[in-house]
Amino acid sequence: EGWANFFQTAVLANSVYRDTVGNSSCTGGTYLAVNLNLETAQNGQDRMLAGTQVGEGHFREVSVARTLYDIMDSGGSDGGAGVGFSYIWKVFSDADQGLRNPQNHFRNIGLFSNYMKNLISTYDGTKSSAFDSALSNEYQLANENEYGLKLSPGSQSCSFQIQGAADIYSMGTYYSNLLKSNDFFRFNYDGSRPIVELHYSGSGPSDLDLDVYQEDYVYDDSSTIVRRSHSLYPEQAGTGFETVNFSGLPYGTYLINVRVNSDRRAGLATYFLSASNGERFCP
Repeated sequence: EGWANFFQTAVLANSVYRDTVGNSSCTGGTYLAVNLNLETAQNGQDRMLAGTQVGEGHFREVSVARTLYDIMDSGGSDGGAGVGFSYIWKVFSDADQGLRNPQNHFRNIGLFSNYMKNLISTYDGTKSSAFDSALSNEYQLANENEYGLKLSPGSQSCSFQIQGAADIYSMGTYYSNLLKSNDFFRFNYDGSRPIVELHYSGSGPSDLDLDVYQEDYVYDDSSTIVRRSHSLYPEQAGTGFETVNFSGLPYGTYLINVRVNSDRRAGLATYFLSASNGERFCP
């Protein structure tokens, strides 16, 4: 959606993204108009306020669109990288140093920005600072730490923390907070470690659940969740525990989602993911 919003402004050379109502001739008028080059907080512009948690922009449609516009354009109150559309298209279309690389899975704005950062650094380093500012303004990072971080088995020890936040109410429906109540990891299943365990603890921690999505998925759509474990804390002698078994699934890449149960949100939970033999999965 963020890409589609941006693409409209790039083609029309107009920074205002418009969503229309009515027939194909737009006779019903404009339903929504968002100026992607407007960098001040205004109603209807979805501009994030100071103090927003870094990473929030990865999960916001308008923020993604605005980041792409600021990378392309050098105008606006905060400037912009001004690399033009050709750089953006190269990252989208390149099968080696871009999103079409077959090694990529669960493509996202963080992965895009990592490719873009490297491209700018290599060919036009004078614009690196402006590019970094464009991401900072939208509370985004040039990596996959917030979505699609690859986990691999090994002898190292690692853990993560999550507490969760209130569900977000929008258009008559409550939605899980994608940044604060969810962690998303990329997992390559090759048959050698079919069991994935989630262990967590804390002082009255939030209840955590474990979902596994197929590669072509829709968040919270049960038809695209291939494995699920939703026990209630405390599952094991005062600690949290969930487990899924990949046996029977095709070898390939899956998305592991550690999610706070919004009905049992409490204190900070510290957790790790491991195989049945105790070997941890770490970045």
